[in-house]
Amino acid sequence: MTRPQVRSGALALILAGALVLGGVDLAGAADDIRTIPTRPGVTQAFILVQSRGAPVASVILFAGGNGLLALGSGKVGLGGNFLVRNRARFASEGLLVAVMDAPSDHPSGLDGFRTSAAHADDIRAVIAALKQEA
Repeated sequence: MTRPQVRSGALALILAGALVLGGVDLAGAADDIRTIPTRPGVTQAFILVQSRGAPVASVILFAGGNGLLALGSGKVGLGGNFLVRNRARFASEGLLVAVMDAPSDHPSGLDGFRTSAAHADDIRAVIAALKQEA
């Protein structure tokens, strides 16, 4: 491998890492962060992005990896994730968009939780919130 190839590869790796680990600043964005109760003692945060007109449908986007967006920090984690990064594009197509964070009782993420009945309850609560919003 030549020196320019090594430098190009290193730069690409650094940029990819910045996208994945850096988060996306919410200042000035049209995102609305909502937090709703889902199960006893548990809350579920999600980003709500509304279309300009009446929505034609609603969609819930689930971030990959451990699913932890850390919405309480003022930044969205997993900024390199396709769905998280493109949430406004979905809304621009007339969709009411929710991007779910990990619930309050899973502050380390969704590893081992995604297939549980409790996670289904959290999703059901977000669906109800979207129905109310639309």
